[in-house]
Amino acid sequence: MKLLVFLGNPGKEYEYTRHNAGFLCFDELTQILDTLDTAKQLGTRTKKEYEAHTYQLSSRLKSETVTLLKPLTYMNRSGEVVREYLKTIKEPFTMNKDAWIIHDDIALPLGTLRLDKNKSAGGHNGVENIITHLKTKDMIRFRVGILAGTNRSLRIEEYVLKKYSRTELAIIKNMAVCTAEKIIEALNMSIPFVQQKVNRHVFFKCN
Repeated sequence: MKLLVFLGNPGKEYEYTRHNAGFLCFDELTQILDTLDTAKQLGTRTKKEYEAHTYQLSSRLKSETVTLLKPLTYMNRSGEVVREYLKTIKEPFTMNKDAWIIHDDIALPLGTLRLDKNKSAGGHNGVENIITHLKTKDMIRFRVGILAGTNRSLRIEEYVLKKYSRTELAIIKNMAVCTAEKIIEALNMSIPFVQQKVNRHVFFKCN
């Protein structure tokens, strides 16, 4: 089983803010999976704390249960949701290979992607909260770049909660689709397979 956690803040006021790149990836991936012949919907669970979509994904290599988890308790409480959701899982689950976190990253240029494992939170409050509550940083991370240009006059807390410009929004939406496609590729093949393709570029962008 795989648990994919997409980070962001709930509510219309946070829609299309830079901190919500993970939520954009969630939306794109659910749309793709809902139309794939190889993805069988096993159900959706919604609570005030989260939204979760579960699928059975089949490929020529394997068949696996995959849950997409969208915490709805605000970014800095993401770890609480993940910890509680893990208590409901009945299938075998190993944190360092089965937990994938998809989130924005201000250290990467807008519209770029990087795959990492066993890395520190790097100042990201959502990731930090997950590490705190799960007591490990040994998990897979899809880091979606949100830094537009090189001059950032705003404090980090202000910058990540600012909405994208029209041009920036087109870039990040394209990257959300690309990230969703890379996630599916990793589910069908493997993380190392996709990681090698993405991380061989200093800053990976989709064409």
